[in-house]
Amino acid sequence: MGPDRVSRIVNGIETDLFRLAGTKQRRIAYMPRKNGRDAAIVAALLANQRWFREGGWSLQAIDGLPQPQVAAALQQSLVFLAFGHPEGFGLPLAEAAACGCYLIGYSGLGGAELLELAQRHSAGEEVAFGNWLGFVQACKRLHTRLGNDQDGLARCLVAQSKAARTGYSAQAMQQSVAIALQRWEQHLP
Repeated sequence: MGPDRVSRIVNGIETDLFRLAGTKQRRIAYMPRKNGRDAAIVAALLANQRWFREGGWSLQAIDGLPQPQVAAALQQSLVFLAFGHPEGFGLPLAEAAACGCYLIGYSGLGGAELLELAQRHSAGEEVAFGNWLGFVQACKRLHTRLGNDQDGLARCLVAQSKAARTGYSAQAMQQSVAIALQRWEQHLP
């Protein structure tokens, strides 16, 4: 078995639902169902930051919502905190990136490529697993950046959204499956 026998299958997201829409608020969204203790601690740490309170920031836990409401919450949020670890593909990261959120958090191993995409577009930061203070510091850096270069940040988030929506579209997934099947059929006895 060599590299010619291995194919990468792209996981597609629903790009008609997860996309940029409307105005971003100074809202930090997160999903507490994975590593809920970490999420609760980071939320409490953020709520106690002076820059957070005086800067007009809010937190939104996304939990138990139907998919359209998840998309709406991400579309309105400027930041998405990822607490998934371990993670398979990192679907919440992909959906948040497609909605134009600044990504901060755990890669969960499977989400590493999504945080790398965010970093290439200056639209996210990875935080080491268990580093609660790292979340707070990354959010504060973003707060400062927002005050210094809001337009530049907006351009980065739009570029990241386009890249995520193209790279993880249904078409990209179908194309990767077709290529994998073609390679597999070439090696049939």
